[in-house]
Amino acid sequence: MDLDNSNTGLTGGLSRRVTRQAHIAFDSHLNMILGNAEETITTLEVDEETYEEVYKTTKRTIPMLFIRGDGVILVSPPQKE
Repeated sequence: MDLDNSNTGLTGGLSRRVTRQAHIAFDSHLNMILGNAEETITTLEVDEETYEEVYKTTKRTIPMLFIRGDGVILVSPPQKE
């Protein structure tokens, strides 16, 4: 696997996605250390009065992030916004 220092998207399930600006290290189990990572978490909430489903997206920037390989589902170029 070739991970250069360009942007990469990581998916860790239906509700969590990480994009990064700098790749620091990874191993054969896909454990990764990423720099300047942006985590996007999407949650589904149901309004108790109307029972309407509302998707909420939260983003945060993490200067240094360790991701355990068993939580990685997909490694890809980032999606175009």
